[in-house]
Amino acid sequence: MEQIEGKNYLTIAEIMERLKVCRQTVLKYKKDKKLDFIMLRGKVFITEKSYNNMFIPESEKNKQNQIGLYDKEQVEATLKVLPQIVRSIAIKRVLDSNLDNNLYQNSWKTISSNCYDLAILEWCKIFSSEAEDINFKKTMPNDKNKKFESELYEFLEIDKDTYKSYVEELKTYRDKLIAHTDKDWHLYIPHHPYLDIALRSTFFYHKYFFSYYKKDHNNEVGINFFCDGTNDLEVYYNYYNKQVSKIISIAIESTKDINDLCL
Repeated sequence: MEQIEGKNYLTIAEIMERLKVCRQTVLKYKKDKKLDFIMLRGKVFITEKSYNNMFIPESEKNKQNQIGLYDKEQVEATLKVLPQIVRSIAIKRVLDSNLDNNLYQNSWKTISSNCYDLAILEWCKIFSSEAEDINFKKTMPNDKNKKFESELYEFLEIDKDTYKSYVEELKTYRDKLIAHTDKDWHLYIPHHPYLDIALRSTFFYHKYFFSYYKKDHNNEVGINFFCDGTNDLEVYYNYYNKQVSKIISIAIESTKDINDLCL
């Protein structure tokens, strides 16, 4: 099995082995559009999802893809996005603190800007976009949102109205300047939003998310599923910040004599 752009794919040989069928049978499934595929490096790769839909019984699918009553893929996606938010913020902050305004360093500034946009885009998936599969209201249905939100305000030391205004500020920035570029964006965005609340709310949500699922799934499957992660994203952020600071300081120093003008 290979993972391509975050999705699992099987080769024809792997499907032949699993089903104990010949190559022509697998190719017929593909031709009849019963199996979804992509071509890469001259090879056919079948999506694991289409294979599961065709050959795995519904009862077994539920057992594989869910933890208790919850969607395992949804949980995995959430646990990928949360570190992405804090890494993006760390890289942007380290870059900004190392750049010299007297030098042309446009490539580094572009990376900083892209990390800023990515952090907001990913944060909105969880905290703003209710249509997203990983929005907190969907990932923690039994919580009824009330306990999480009230504890979040307390952790951030702000009231509900202040938090809602912040969410709207980031959502507006995403809609006007990331997902689209509106010509009148400056009327809606007087300044670039600060990321302090986004960072701290991500710390809190990660810890709350772990606690929520471990409490509801206090069994062998749940424990095994979560044992590879860290329970404290803030600890991870501080470690990553130190690591990326060393990398970026060396990288910027080694390129400071390059006249990096915009083309």
